[in-house]
Amino acid sequence: MRTFPKGAEQCRFPNGRAYPIKPAAKEIPKGLVTYTYAYYNAIITVKYNNMRLHKVYHRFPLFHFPKPQPLLLSSSPKTTFLSPFLIKPHLPTSAPILRTKPMKFHNIVPVNAEADGVGFNGAVSSSVTGNSEDSSLSNGYCLPPPEIRDIVDAPPLPTLSFSPHRDKILFLKRRSLPPLAELARPEEKLAGIRIDAKCNSRSRMSYYTGIGVHKILDDGTLGPEKEIYGLPNGAKLNFISWSTDGQHLSFSVRTDEEDGSSSKLRLWVADIETGKARPLFQAQDIFLNAVFDNFVWVNNSTLLVCTIPLSRGDPQKKPLVPSGPKIQSNEQKDIIQTRTYQDLLKDEYDEDLFEYYATSQLVMVSLDGTVKEVGPPAIYTSLDPSPDEKYIMISLMHRPYSFTVTCGRFPKKVDLWTADGKFVRELCDLPLAEDIPITHNSVRKGMRSINWRSDKPSTLYWVETQDGGDAKIEVSPRDIIYTQPAEPLENEQPAVLHKLDFRYGGIVWCDGSLALVYESWYKTRKLRTWIISPGSESASPRILFDRSSEDVYSDPGSPMLRRTPIGTYVIAKIKKEDDEGTYILLNGSGATPKGNIPFLDLFDINTGKKERIWESDKEKYYETVVALFSDQIHGEELCLNNLKVLTSKESKTENTQYYILSWPEKKACQITNFPHPYPQLSSLKKEMIRYERKDGVQPTATLYLPPDYDSARDGPLPCLMWSYPGEFKSKDAAGQVCHLIRTNNSHHRRGYVEQLVASAEAAVEEVIRRGVAHPNKIAVGGHSYGAFMTANLLAHAPHLFSCGIARSGAYNRTLTPFGFQNEDRTLWEAINTYVQMSPFISANKIKKPILLIHGEDDNNPGTLTMQSDRFYNALKGHGALCRLVILPFESHGYAARESVMHALWETDRWLQKYCVANSSEAREDQNASKDIVDVDSKAVGVGGGVPENLDQEFDGFHTAHRSSLWAMSSIKEKSFGLKILVWRCWELVEYLSFIEARVELVPVAYIIHYETSERATHAYEYHSNGWFRECAKWDDLNSRFLVSFLEGGLGVVPVQEDRFVLEETQVVRNVGFGRNSSLGLVLDRPRNRAVVVIADVLGNKYSAVVAYDLSTWDQIFLTQLSGPEGEKAFADDVAVDPEGNAYITDTKGNKIWKVNVNGEFLYSIKSPLFTPKEWYRNLVGLNGIVYHPNGYLLVVHTLSGNLFKIDTKNGDHDVKLVKINGSSLTFGDGLELVSPTKLVVAGNPSRLVESLDDWETGSVLGKFRGDMHRLVTAATVKDGKVYLNHLAGMGYPKRKHVLVEAVFSS
Repeated sequence: MRTFPKGAEQCRFPNGRAYPIKPAAKEIPKGLVTYTYAYYNAIITVKYNNMRLHKVYHRFPLFHFPKPQPLLLSSSPKTTFLSPFLIKPHLPTSAPILRTKPMKFHNIVPVNAEADGVGFNGAVSSSVTGNSEDSSLSNGYCLPPPEIRDIVDAPPLPTLSFSPHRDKILFLKRRSLPPLAELARPEEKLAGIRIDAKCNSRSRMSYYTGIGVHKILDDGTLGPEKEIYGLPNGAKLNFISWSTDGQHLSFSVRTDEEDGSSSKLRLWVADIETGKARPLFQAQDIFLNAVFDNFVWVNNSTLLVCTIPLSRGDPQKKPLVPSGPKIQSNEQKDIIQTRTYQDLLKDEYDEDLFEYYATSQLVMVSLDGTVKEVGPPAIYTSLDPSPDEKYIMISLMHRPYSFTVTCGRFPKKVDLWTADGKFVRELCDLPLAEDIPITHNSVRKGMRSINWRSDKPSTLYWVETQDGGDAKIEVSPRDIIYTQPAEPLENEQPAVLHKLDFRYGGIVWCDGSLALVYESWYKTRKLRTWIISPGSESASPRILFDRSSEDVYSDPGSPMLRRTPIGTYVIAKIKKEDDEGTYILLNGSGATPKGNIPFLDLFDINTGKKERIWESDKEKYYETVVALFSDQIHGEELCLNNLKVLTSKESKTENTQYYILSWPEKKACQITNFPHPYPQLSSLKKEMIRYERKDGVQPTATLYLPPDYDSARDGPLPCLMWSYPGEFKSKDAAGQVCHLIRTNNSHHRRGYVEQLVASAEAAVEEVIRRGVAHPNKIAVGGHSYGAFMTANLLAHAPHLFSCGIARSGAYNRTLTPFGFQNEDRTLWEAINTYVQMSPFISANKIKKPILLIHGEDDNNPGTLTMQSDRFYNALKGHGALCRLVILPFESHGYAARESVMHALWETDRWLQKYCVANSSEAREDQNASKDIVDVDSKAVGVGGGVPENLDQEFDGFHTAHRSSLWAMSSIKEKSFGLKILVWRCWELVEYLSFIEARVELVPVAYIIHYETSERATHAYEYHSNGWFRECAKWDDLNSRFLVSFLEGGLGVVPVQEDRFVLEETQVVRNVGFGRNSSLGLVLDRPRNRAVVVIADVLGNKYSAVVAYDLSTWDQIFLTQLSGPEGEKAFADDVAVDPEGNAYITDTKGNKIWKVNVNGEFLYSIKSPLFTPKEWYRNLVGLNGIVYHPNGYLLVVHTLSGNLFKIDTKNGDHDVKLVKINGSSLTFGDGLELVSPTKLVVAGNPSRLVESLDDWETGSVLGKFRGDMHRLVTAATVKDGKVYLNHLAGMGYPKRKHVLVEAVFSS
């Protein structure tokens, strides 16, 4: 009998497989399930410190029509780091997507967590395994270099939400990436959704941590922030919603419980004027049910709420012995074809459990606390009040359920109630929809898209299919739009509004004379926009636009909407002076061969003439119109001269900011001033390039190069091609954005593999022709369908690539027999296509190294985790060089900090080993390997265009992963992809938006460029055993540098001018300080001592200052400044005056501690000037500090860039703001005086500042960037020259650190 160590949960055998020992509660894994093709002994995985895993995700409203959830914006690239994988319906690109109920999505808002044995935010330390070649054999999470960790951990900027009247703005505050513990909470996987049983909500919900309210002043600027107060400590906020009058907010609140789980959700409201928040229900046993819809404002004082029934009790326990077998039957011979959905119901117990968690009791509650139960308990899925607030449209789900499809196809009943909860009539009761065909444009039978007209008080409209929902059936009309009052007269039948030959795509309402109707047909890629007059039976509908969805150049834009007095949104009619025409505004992305140039057109709806009234200045900024800011005056049209719009503006060097643009002067008023979270990216080179395939198609790609790179001087670089393949009907459309072409007959696709290889060859040849990429150092990668592409390219075009990276892909199409991507034939109808497109079948041809990464809980249809597992085994069975990494608890995209960091580490390791270090002759096997594309590969199909999770309500989020050489992160997806290169990163990260299928070419080696290039200035290099050195100061009497260790301790680096590389010697080990860091230091020469700051960098629970004798290194004093019981603090830097008093900055609390010469704490220096009004500028506050010989301190505030002068000659400590001319000191770190009039502000970049008036004002004389990839943190002066300390060391087993001479230039 085999025995295992206590706590063991799985055993890994020499075949690479890991098997569970016995069922166990979810515990934090020490690492990943990692398979590498190598033989070693079985490894037992032991649970990690018995720490439970949790998971937190969130859904929140974006827009609400006709009761609007006002504009919700994300102002940071961080949100792109956490972008959703949204499936766009087959709508015309010019059609805004409107809903008459809250449109919600699950945005991951990061959560910080601390636990013993786990690093910052829950990531396991990589000190042992993170950078060792042998770490591939370890079983722990690994971390990429600190520069990348800083980018991943950069605090997110707030989400913005504008009030209904556009007079206030909310700053919804967030946390950073969640730890793995958040993802690992127990969840019930039922009917295609995942439920947190403890919260009775969707699992993996993130949350907001606070709400700040700003008034938008008359001049367009923001007033001071008013914090919503009265919330419980540690409150987690979800579902934030404005009342229609903008006077109140409603939201849910939950808190952490002692066992680490979250409590159930309670409904709270906040008064906007006072800022006070309170629970809405006085009873303590009323909780929200947030599995489906949760609450909605019925009017300005009343909400309709889905609550957990008070009589529900505990869930039924699953019987140990089943009552019988699980049986599914199709004795009726129905044809049921479905995608490979996951998390489906499996038996009667699952049905009961789904019903238990999804059932709600509706409750009407007023702001005064009055409560009234409404209707019976049921599974209510949506609550939609009419615009006049007299009716509520209620949707609910009921039995029979299905074991074949997700809950979105369960029987659905739609009823109409009065606003006080009385039943009026049943609108429809739709049966179970298991039989929707897999053909594109197939839909559910019966009434669908039932909504309120936004231009009427209480009129309904809906669509009914005339083809039985089957797109294969030819019929005219195909869809009919109906309309009807909420309470029709006796025998009054629904009126036909419009008939469509394509599939209905939406309506945008204006008034009785104007509405725009959209229709589309996927097979032909046709889009049509109709003009109709809803109030006139005599007016004939006419086509306004008739175009191809693939022709992005011809996209006329979408009509801009304005708010009505009843709170709905309709098309804005614009009036020109001395002109009787009917005008609307069209807001477009402006795709052109040179890139996107967003525009705003004044469009005459009758004549079709357009006047461009605004266009983005492409040479300076990328600016887009976000929303109309002109409220409607009842009965009047909006005058063009009174137009106001909200725009977002960004550039290559500036973060996204929001502006209000006012006509007629088109004056722009900036309303946000967010700091850029990634200042390292400002000098990146980006170019959109076009190249030609052998068949004449001209795809485009975005090329990213290092700053100051010159191909003639620096030579070719390693390169990563990252892509998501797409499919187009014509060469012209493919030439706009893509590289795969599909013939008009969808059942006879031409050469998927041939086109894929042709596109890759053209891209590779182009970067080689330009001299920017080394021909035998080119890697390929992709996510989801991009992973499928990667595997196919390695199988059929190995002559092009040195290695590949494939994440969360599907490799065996026979496992998705009822369609995938845009293939709507079944396996049995197109068996050759399924087989020949599957890289699994060609596993024997893959000889180049391939890295597979997959989430263990991938719930995306088509990309089951076993796809990677089986593909890995097939590769291994043929001796391929391969590696499989399974990320515990992750879905299709990766969310946890540990997972993201490890994926970056894996990617970096793979590229370093098999791309950068690849020394084989360039494409030596080119001719031979081209023959691999043989006759068997010619008659294959084409996928693309739509992501792998087609037809799926996706509950997860894709995470933008960054690796340690190159990566690219998308701020927003535009026609040609506006993206940013992440500092020292490899992989192209925003895979999720690449449905246009551009090939991304990312030459790597920014770090290689810097590390191998000769520096322009002198530098001292020294070897060390540690990775991070936070501060360095020159000790001229002893000819040495003193350096502080981020891991704790001090070292000295003696300077021997004849030594090429110096050596560091540790002199203080910080024994007794635990895991705290040594940070800023200063030499107190009169007393022959070094004064050093000690701090808990991760938890901010300990700060101290310590003094050491410079000769013996004996400790002179140790003064604790803060501890675990007090408020959090972060001691960062220190200065000493002539009397020996030490001044220590608190970068967390924005204050300065003063300690006397003997180490006795005296007092703290505080000032309102130290704390900027913007909360995000206080994330990193007071930092570098120096003492000036004229008797005052100079202190820099990192995120505001402010420099303060603090008089120490009197007891008042007057604080003044030093006015800096010519540049900002934002991201300033350490300070060093070169002379009484010149100050060095270390940072990225570092600045030399001069003052000629005793530091009342100052000017930036010059800047120096140094080795920015190593991160500059401090400065020191040696022999009159400034040397910059860099945080990060490079190399293994010894790390090489550098002190670089700074030569400042303007």
